[in-house]
Amino acid sequence: MDIARWVGLGIGAAVLYAVLREAKPDMAALLSLAAGAVLMLGVLGGVQEVLEAMRSLSSRVGLEGTYVSTLLRVIGIAYLAQFGAQACRDAGAGGIADKVELCGKVAVLSIAAPVVVSLMDVVTGVLV
Repeated sequence: MDIARWVGLGIGAAVLYAVLREAKPDMAALLSLAAGAVLMLGVLGGVQEVLEAMRSLSSRVGLEGTYVSTLLRVIGIAYLAQFGAQACRDAGAGGIADKVELCGKVAVLSIAAPVVVSLMDVVTGVLV
């Protein structure tokens, strides 16, 4: 992944966004969404490397796959919710952005709940 290329793309899109924002705000919002999508797609290669490293580490340490899978899902939801909320803010819909963030938080809680229950079972088993 060539970070200089992605940063250059981001800066170029930001400059073009600043120019379009005054003359054509609707086009500026579309540009912002498109640039964000292209940048997110560009980073997928790096994400694949991180996933492989996490799987390798968890198998060496002996962690259950469900815990690592849950952790990776939580991280993915957090990034996706942040991206969606920021896209909404860029389009001028701050209220919708807040709701997207809330949905992300609820999704994280629902995915993490079984892990928390399992942890509490372990803690109570040790204490009793």
